[in-house]
Amino acid sequence: MFYCLPIRKKVTLNNLRLAFPEKTEEERLRIAHASYKNLLCSLLEGLWSVQLTQDIIGRTVTLENADVLERVLAENKGIIVIGGHYGSWEMMAFAVPFFARRLFTIIAQRQRNPYVDKYVTDIRTHLGSKIVVMERAPREVLRVLREKGGVILLADQSGAQDGLFVKFFGHYASTHKGPAIFSVRTGAPMLMAYLHRNANGSFSIECDALDTSGITGTDEEKVRAFTELHVDALERQIRKHPERWLWMHKRWKHPYRTTEAAV
Repeated sequence: MFYCLPIRKKVTLNNLRLAFPEKTEEERLRIAHASYKNLLCSLLEGLWSVQLTQDIIGRTVTLENADVLERVLAENKGIIVIGGHYGSWEMMAFAVPFFARRLFTIIAQRQRNPYVDKYVTDIRTHLGSKIVVMERAPREVLRVLREKGGVILLADQSGAQDGLFVKFFGHYASTHKGPAIFSVRTGAPMLMAYLHRNANGSFSIECDALDTSGITGTDEEKVRAFTELHVDALERQIRKHPERWLWMHKRWKHPYRTTEAAV
């Protein structure tokens, strides 16, 4: 994919130059190559996951910090699980419900091809979780959280030109406000989740509960602070293993407007 089918290779390398100006071009090329490899593995895992069973998940996935997940679930306020296109993100949608011992509502983008959309949806829901497309997400997510349910979403793609701009790797990027709005309106805690692919073919899931207890102000101010919190958490994780993130996203797609209040 990297050499013969270089989809968004230029975008990938430009993103890496923006995020890691201190690295050499050779180092950035190594990260880019590994990122493409991670993408291919994730796509294959997504196709293969139709064969997943609860038994297979239990044998192949380990929860590294179960106490974090249990503590958030014990609050009984619903739960917002936030991930990114990091590691094995398709497998995460199956592993989190398994360890939480409950079904989740998964927020996903609708595929342009209706046949592909149905195929992907059937795979993602075959163990009981529900898919809600982004256009219908706000009302449905608020309902689920108010009923103390759980939602899973990926929050690392570019927002709209008029979106909320927060810093990501030192540069302002338009960011979706959904996770923060859902948390502010319902009181549901936000939990970061990362699924790591291990060398022996197994997986391990790592959770990070975001502490919003000290954040005050208007709802608008809280949404900004909550958004900055989960974006910072994802950046810290990516910095540990930059090759595991999907650098071909146009994360800095929209130019930062100087009229936007700084974060």
